[in-house]
Amino acid sequence: MRRLGKATVLSETQWTAWLKHVLQQGPTWLWVALTLSHCFCLRISEVLTLRKCDFSWTAKQVHIGPLKRQEAVSKAMLTAALPHLKSLRDHGKSRQRKQARGVLGTVSFKDSWSWPEEETDFLFPAGRSDCQTAHRNKDSACAAVSRLRKSFKPPKGAFVQTELIRTHTGRHSMINQMKDAGIPQATAMTFARIADTRTYLGYGCLTHEQAGLVLDSSQALQKKLDTVYRSHKNENAGVGKSVKRQARPHARTAMKIVMKASASAMKK
Repeated sequence: MRRLGKATVLSETQWTAWLKHVLQQGPTWLWVALTLSHCFCLRISEVLTLRKCDFSWTAKQVHIGPLKRQEAVSKAMLTAALPHLKSLRDHGKSRQRKQARGVLGTVSFKDSWSWPEEETDFLFPAGRSDCQTAHRNKDSACAAVSRLRKSFKPPKGAFVQTELIRTHTGRHSMINQMKDAGIPQATAMTFARIADTRTYLGYGCLTHEQAGLVLDSSQALQKKLDTVYRSHKNENAGVGKSVKRQARPHARTAMKIVMKASASAMKK
């Protein structure tokens, strides 16, 4: 089986652009699922099994079921994301779309996602009658992301490996943003539900742009580099002066030759 490699990390602006593209091109349920995967730093398989009863709005927590030999946990609804989550609960998400349907031509329809009514209902119920589970499965999400990333155009000037955008990208990007914000490793590992340190270190690696910003903000490093390149500047200046000093004797010699030649010509 071919290894896919790590999912790419998207910066804040790149992630926003990606979600906007997903919402524009659809399906709407995928936009909601990817949003939750980032908000709670979840695997897509964890997102798709969420039920209405898993959300405790009073305690501001969401219950995540057991997975990969790990016990169930309750994750915090982060303050910055809470208004967004409440909006999804109260208003859902809807988008008017058009689709080509054979002899019917292009049909306009409303693609909507809404919060479940019953406590035990899944947030993402199965979309097909032949689905083996009562909720959507990972394969349907992966197929939709694979299709959408082909038409995704990153923000101008941004380098993004679009072929590596996957359902796991939201989780990777959230971990990247926690690392970039200086969140203690133990705290970030707990929120990401990662037990192994080596696994955590492989997640959400800093981008080259982030590394450059950190290096530029280091006064100690800038001071060292100033010393290095100042010495180079002095060496270059020295080379220029030495060339000029060597040129002057030759210029005086040439002038003497010209003067002697002129004097000789006048005597004749």
